[in-house]
Amino acid sequence: MRLVKPKALLVDAGGTIYTEGGHPLEGRASALKKAFPDLSAADCLRLAQLLQTSTMAALRGGVQHSDAMTQQVLSAFSPDRDLGAAAVRAAMVESMYGATQAFHGAADLLHKAKNLGLITVLVTDTTWHSEADTWTRVAKMGLTTDLDHVISTFELGTRKPDLRVFHAALDKAGTAASESVMAGDSETADVLPAATLGMATIRVTVQYPLEENTIANATAATLAEVAEILRRWC
Repeated sequence: MRLVKPKALLVDAGGTIYTEGGHPLEGRASALKKAFPDLSAADCLRLAQLLQTSTMAALRGGVQHSDAMTQQVLSAFSPDRDLGAAAVRAAMVESMYGATQAFHGAADLLHKAKNLGLITVLVTDTTWHSEADTWTRVAKMGLTTDLDHVISTFELGTRKPDLRVFHAALDKAGTAASESVMAGDSETADVLPAATLGMATIRVTVQYPLEENTIANATAATLAEVAEILRRWC
């Protein structure tokens, strides 16, 4: 494949730019207790468990979790009171601040991409984070200086590998697929759909070592390697 000089970098979030996972149930229960002080600690833990069951069921089905799904959980948990799906989601978002950290070289990668003239778009599959929430989260990690756009699957109502996610990111960047690079840790969610659209791809193995074949144009074990690949392609 002869690569076209890229104009945009689309980059996955969890597992690629910052750590994925690491959100203990107790932390989520604590955030719920802070948001709803009249709930007992036991009820907050039970609600956190119910929410986790709901989100995991959606994830297994490849479905984007929504406020409507959260409301169903809340109606079953407490039929006589409306805790509010938006308030619960805000508590879940709050529980994740500080629970994940940017990988070494994340800010430098975005800075070097910007210096290469690339438009940078963070593309994140998420359960709870809206686009605005994601901006706040990455700002707390010091990653917003050289980031142009954020795409959150929460607003889109669908998750990767749905091609609509990638089309939305390309629309934000204002570039064609053939002029864009996708860097991500997942073969099925990042590399394959991006390649289907004609994007150049980089499989990033910072958190998850490569244990399978990849169709990616390049692989990178560090974010510094991603930056170097981009430099060569530009």
